Amino acid sequence: MTTYTTGRKSYWPHILKQWSIAAGIFFIIILYDQLFGNDFINISDTFYWAGALLLVTQYVDLISRKRIYKIVIDETSKTITQYYRSPMSGEGEKIHSLDKAQLYVKSKVSAAGGGITTQSLELYKSLRLVLALDPKKDGFSPDTLQEIRLELERLLVSVTG
Repeated sequence: MTTYTTGRKSYWPHILKQWSIAAGIFFIIILYDQLFGNDFINISDTFYWAGALLLVTQYVDLISRKRIYKIVIDETSKTITQYYRSPMSGEGEKIHSLDKAQLYVKSKVSAAGGGITTQSLELYKSLRLVLALDPKKDGFSPDTLQEIRLELERLLVSVTG
């Protein structure tokens, strides 16, 4: 069995960064409304309540997402196991067979060395997405994603991308 782990120890910086983008836009609009009054845009109280509700909804959505922190590939039984955690639901695991699985790879050629850098992996089974790995969302490094890709290629999973 081969094990790959994420380099990210905590997901809170990523969650707060994603949430702060929407919060920043909302607060810029509020600041503009407070400074320039009825000059150009007239914002009602409904906007404030709707914006606050959307910010809370986005925050709950961000903390409830399951973040993958470990991938285990079992060569003998040809399965891939993803271990995930979420602040709302705790930890869990999902096991997927690699029979009839297809891997989609998004990669780019690096300008400096001319090598290929893997940006994301998506594993489909029966046209259904069962595993998606991304450096921004899950914290796996491009090198780790490349190692997972090579391991799945070695196990004869068809690769597209």
